[in-house]
Amino acid sequence: MPRPSCALGRAWQGPLLKEYNFSILSDTTLQVSSGTLFVISLLNSQTSVHQYVMDVEADQPDFEQLQQGLTLATTQLAKLRNMPVFNMAARLDTMQQNMEARLDAVQQNMAAVQQNMATMQQNMATMLQNMNRNHEQLVEVFLRSELNNIARVRNAKVSDALTQLEPLRDLHNNPIQGFPRTPRGITQMNEEQMNQLLNALGLAMEGTLMEKQDRFRHYIGLSILA
Repeated sequence: MPRPSCALGRAWQGPLLKEYNFSILSDTTLQVSSGTLFVISLLNSQTSVHQYVMDVEADQPDFEQLQQGLTLATTQLAKLRNMPVFNMAARLDTMQQNMEARLDAVQQNMAAVQQNMATMQQNMATMLQNMNRNHEQLVEVFLRSELNNIARVRNAKVSDALTQLEPLRDLHNNPIQGFPRTPRGITQMNEEQMNQLLNALGLAMEGTLMEKQDRFRHYIGLSILA
């Protein structure tokens, strides 16, 4: 005899106890009583009632134990990270992070060193320019001093008021404008002209006109008074 289908569309697999046949027109129904399942099947206007035994005495699942087992499994699975393989992966990840941090630090240090080197090069270039400028100034001062010494030697040989004087150089190593041609020309200069000469030579401009003239004569090497 074929197994009837229940309302949920699944065949009952229990043993058949009794069969009742009668004619009714109704939908399929299920009734469970005292471990007995009654299945009423409507087929070609012939209704058959099959009585099956439900195995209610079989072992049923203990959901509390099942929950405890799942909790225990979850706890133990969480401990897998403590195993050497998982721990090694974590250590490798930490080592990689440390290496990346050190690499970043090295790159930052290299950038700082390069910046310092660039600053040093710039400072050295500035120092070199200053040295060149100072060298040029020293050469200019030395040349001016030599030319003025030569002029003083020549002026020291002047023995009269009409002998031509050798002009000296100013602080910029240029011939002094308005330099007197002869010793008598010094005596004929006014105070403004004398101040211009003294200023060009870097000399003091204090005192009377005669004091300024004497200061000028002494500086240019002239020993006579016109």
